[in-house]
Amino acid sequence: MKSQNESSTNQPDGRVDYSTQRLTQRYRFDDPNMDLFFLGALSWGAAGGLSVGEAFYVASQIEDGNPDSWAAAFERQAEVLIAQSEIWLQKKNVRAAGEIHLRAFAAYRSAWQFVVPGKRFDHLFRSSQKYFDLAMRELQLPATKFSVSYGGGELPGHFYQSADSNAPTILIIGGADTCHEDRFLSQGRYYLDRGYSLALADLPGQGLVPGQGLYWEQHTENSIRAVVDTLIEKFNVDTKKLVLWG
Repeated sequence: MKSQNESSTNQPDGRVDYSTQRLTQRYRFDDPNMDLFFLGALSWGAAGGLSVGEAFYVASQIEDGNPDSWAAAFERQAEVLIAQSEIWLQKKNVRAAGEIHLRAFAAYRSAWQFVVPGKRFDHLFRSSQKYFDLAMRELQLPATKFSVSYGGGELPGHFYQSADSNAPTILIIGGADTCHEDRFLSQGRYYLDRGYSLALADLPGQGLVPGQGLYWEQHTENSIRAVVDTLIEKFNVDTKKLVLWG
């Protein structure tokens, strides 16, 4: 087997073709998809996700290439964290509980990554949403849930109002392997902490939205327009100070 740093196809001029690989360096797993999303789990630590040590501990319980063991390991870590949060709540330390609940969100979020749509996926996804919203409240972050009527369904999102009412707003849209809540850890918290207002939303095809019969569209600008219209209507967002980040 070739190492992750070797090409599956070498070009005639000696260049390495990485077009079939998701990462050019292996971090923990030989399975390229697992390694990519393990790197994602590592990267969330700085914004409140699992610490590096936690992520590697979870990884030690995963059979390389086995999606069931991946989901089970991250779900177990979420359950451990929830038990820890109860101790902090008994001590009336709401902030500490909120920090742990955000880590529990990150663990549940990683858990559903390779689970096929169905009851288990829905359970893990809704658990991640539960602890995300709980963490937002306990950490007293300026999060307001909203929904966008679109295509006979609803697109969910969160809006974060900056303390400066004149601050620009950043609307962050994720990709096929994301949900809008995980964009808070990937990019959103960084900009919220720096004074921007922030909007996160799922489009058709993301998160639980396909359960409404709303799938990826060729013309994504239609659903994004609906999100922007909602931000204007509900939060008085100034489109002259609105940035779209995809």
